[in-house]
Amino acid sequence: MGKAIKCPACGAYYNGSVYTNCPYCSSGGSSEQNPQQTKKPESKGGLMGLFGKKNASANLPKVEDVIPMQEVQPEPVKRETKPLFSSVEPKKEESSAPAHMPPAAKPEPKPETASGISLSQAISRSGRTVGKYISSGGSEGVAPVVGWLVGVKGASQGQSFNLKSGRNKIGRSHEMDVKLLGDESVSRTSAAVIVYDAKAREFSILPGESDSLCYVGDKAVYERVQLSGYEKIEFGDAGLNMYVFVPFCGERFSWSDYIQTQNK
Repeated sequence: MGKAIKCPACGAYYNGSVYTNCPYCSSGGSSEQNPQQTKKPESKGGLMGLFGKKNASANLPKVEDVIPMQEVQPEPVKRETKPLFSSVEPKKEESSAPAHMPPAAKPEPKPETASGISLSQAISRSGRTVGKYISSGGSEGVAPVVGWLVGVKGASQGQSFNLKSGRNKIGRSHEMDVKLLGDESVSRTSAAVIVYDAKAREFSILPGESDSLCYVGDKAVYERVQLSGYEKIEFGDAGLNMYVFVPFCGERFSWSDYIQTQNK
């Protein structure tokens, strides 16, 4: 390996085993000489004079001849590793409410009927008073059934509709007591009215407020007609529907007798 010598004139390093003078500035350099070097290179002013104009770039000394190359080992990169799961538990949110304050009381649910509304709401929506019989058990405000109207012909065939104590308006509207919703042949508003008199224990049918007529058997209803049971009732004169009246209360059974027996 060559000996690196620093030029006192220009401060450059060159291989002392090859050159006796600085090849960069040709100013002399070190006094030490290689015993094998017998002939000094001609100097005509710098590198151009030493190597010539044409071959100046081709005859430049190699870097390894001027300064010996040393292998530099890259330093290992240190990487910080973080634990996968932190041992620090997250802080719990503290409640702003004082510890001595009792929890807010939940409002008590209001009693609801089978339709999902309270009895007072049902009365206010329907615009009528409650029937004579009110169930003392089960759902509040449910009027006990006193009979049925069963469809045997038309759109309501096979369906039954409850009758309550008092007046039962029959029609296709949601505002009716007996709602024949799927039967388009029935008038919307009060095609007829079936009444149960709990005191007399009697059923009767009255003409409704609609323009269409109501028939019991083959006779149109113009005034009150008493019902004894299993009469065939038609609404309108088109013959598209037929309902059978089926009594439950009467001489054999009355809700008033049952309630009086339970209260004793």
